[in-house]
Amino acid sequence: KKVSSKIRLKKKSYKLKVKGTMSLQYTFSNAFDEVKSFKSSNRKVVTVSKSGILKGKKAGTAKVTIRTKNGAKATVQVTVKKK
Repeated sequence: KKVSSKIRLKKKSYKLKVKGTMSLQYTFSNAFDEVKSFKSSNRKVVTVSKSGILKGKKAGTAKVTIRTKNGAKATVQVTVKKK
């Protein structure tokens, strides 16, 4: 049986520079939950590694979605600006 879990985000949005990197900051309400995936809505603007590191690719905005193995989901807005 899956235990319900929520993702608590430290920030609702992030600002990055092109070629800049930043780590997503979050915690789970259920200590036993784990990240299942990270997904960027626009990989040309920002990519996200399996460990939650954001990397700015080009100026623009995108949403990054975090999903957990227990089914929780959270989305953050990422804005990438030119240097």
